[in-house]
Amino acid sequence: MNTTTLYTCTGHLQVKQTQKNERYPVVILNRREYLLTPMELVLWSRLCWRFRDQKHLWSEYEAAAKEAGLPAREREEEAFRRALKHLMSRGLIAAGEGECQVDALYDLVSNLYISPISDSFWNRLSLASKLMANGRATPAAVKSILKKDCTTEQEARILALSGQTLLSTAELVKCEECGVLDVSSGEKVLSSLYYDDTTTCYNIAHLMSESPVRDAVVLAVSNLYLRKQIVFQRGCL
Repeated sequence: MNTTTLYTCTGHLQVKQTQKNERYPVVILNRREYLLTPMELVLWSRLCWRFRDQKHLWSEYEAAAKEAGLPAREREEEAFRRALKHLMSRGLIAAGEGECQVDALYDLVSNLYISPISDSFWNRLSLASKLMANGRATPAAVKSILKKDCTTEQEARILALSGQTLLSTAELVKCEECGVLDVSSGEKVLSSLYYDDTTTCYNIAHLMSESPVRDAVVLAVSNLYLRKQIVFQRGCL
């Protein structure tokens, strides 16, 4: 039976500066800094706010690696596969598998935790100003940055819940299924999501895979991610 495998990245990119004013990029995941090689950074960035299967990921990586001027040995498919495996072992790339894309997408995001990105006007204005100062933004791009994202009711609930505490997609499915809106403390999370003798943080993804609201929540989470409203975090690594 043929299966589909999808990939995405976790964490977010941040530029650090040494005491000598030398700038270098790191990926922040679960409040921990990860240094990447140039090759790893190119590969990780191909998955930032994207979902890709390996065929499309390789194609995009190959083009980006050439544009970035990486050595020929790092543009080979075998080197790409090794780097992909290494980033997955570090938890910086996640993968999900299923009989169809919907199942693969749920398998991919079910155990990933949702971290909303601040969408304040001042943050958007600051980003637009930096891009304009660097000559990297057209008027149309600035207008797009300044425009507030419009969310559906379900997306708004997901952002509200994730803003209270770190929740996995599977936990968000259960919140939607049970009508939970308040997870502002650990006690409320336990009483709302783990109130029975069978549900644990280890099996909730499996239990929620059959939920009638699963696909709707996965679609909402995916759309928020593709629109750069959230990033994915990991559980304990």
